[in-house]
Amino acid sequence: MPKKNEGKYHHLLRNPTLKRWLMNLERGSPISAEVALRRLGKACELLAMDPDEMVKRAKRNLSSFQDSLEDLVARLEDENKAPGYIQGILKAVKSWLRYNDVNLTRRIKISNSTATPTIEEEYQASLETLPHIQ
Repeated sequence: MPKKNEGKYHHLLRNPTLKRWLMNLERGSPISAEVALRRLGKACELLAMDPDEMVKRAKRNLSSFQDSLEDLVARLEDENKAPGYIQGILKAVKSWLRYNDVNLTRRIKISNSTATPTIEEEYQASLETLPHIQ
């Protein structure tokens, strides 16, 4: 169980390279850096590897690593995860790899990437439907 003020993936900060990557992101936006840590942590969880192993596998066999990312996208789509959620995880992985001098060569597509399923069914209030204040 994480301690107070420590997130689920706080243990990843023991990695000095990851901490440097995060500090670099933080100079642009502290919130974006925090989100990137959570997303990379989730990617590690889903791929069953730590951040260093991710880099090693991508450097050893980029094609195979990209296959595993495509398989991850397919799995998350099968679980009906929102396209934005999937994109966020890929974005963090790409950022981490790029920081470690690994550039993905494949465009990994996500179905309905512009869909916003959480708000598509929201009710739009109009002036006619709002209760009148007396």
